[in-house]
Amino acid sequence: MSIESIKVRDLNTTSSIGENDLLLVAKTDGTTQNVKISDLLTYVSSNSSNSAGWSSGWINQVGLVNPTVVANKATLSFTHNLGTEDLTFSLFARDTDGGGNSVRVDLQPTNPPTSLGAQFYGAQIQDIEANTVTVQLSSYGVIKLEANGNWGWKNWNTQQIKVVAK
Repeated sequence: MSIESIKVRDLNTTSSIGENDLLLVAKTDGTTQNVKISDLLTYVSSNSSNSAGWSSGWINQVGLVNPTVVANKATLSFTHNLGTEDLTFSLFARDTDGGGNSVRVDLQPTNPPTSLGAQFYGAQIQDIEANTVTVQLSSYGVIKLEANGNWGWKNWNTQQIKVVAK
């Protein structure tokens, strides 16, 4: 089955559509075809480059038994179960006191990286596997650009994090 585009107009959001129901699809060659909803969902999910991927959600710790908490120097392991290493990961942090002040996090030195005195802030995504990924948090916390244009930092234990894969 080849579907180029689908136009759905005036679909009532309160209507109930089941996975075995059929949609009439207008194809680019001018013909129409009945398509089962479940087949359409399978096609879209397997052929979409805009899929949401995976998100850990905002967390303070990883794991239920012997959890690893978000803190300076923490190594956090996540299971995403996407079955591929061909992913782009992003890490976000926000204040734990209400979820404000969120930023995307990178690894940032405060001195030139060749300096023996360099201090690293932020985090690094490591060990990307088909179903897991590891995040290494720095020793010094996370840098956040303040409203005045200067940078400030916060310890990791005052932050929630979210890992997103696409």
